[in-house]
Amino acid sequence: MFFQEKSSGDWARMLEFLETILPGTVGMDSRKYRNNLEIESAQDWERSEPVKFGVCNMSDGTLRALKLLDAVFQKPAPSVLVIECPELTIHPGALGAVLDLL
Repeated sequence: MFFQEKSSGDWARMLEFLETILPGTVGMDSRKYRNNLEIESAQDWERSEPVKFGVCNMSDGTLRALKLLDAVFQKPAPSVLVIECPELTIHPGALGAVLDLL
């Protein structure tokens, strides 16, 4: 599972932030694709099952948000975390959630 070293509380908070940044997100996971692991996002589009997107179908902003979430919630937590230009490639409407996260 993606972010499998995270505690369930961290995982719930990460999904909450991700859902704020990317509305409709109901889950994140990893899957094996050929010889690699790929991140997969599940979106609720009011169908019988969530629509799943691989990393190749995610926007740069979504990928950058995932990287920010992983950096903030990494274990063990670093004593200092430096993130340069966190607003780059993230939709202006999502910046509030990113600032709350940081």
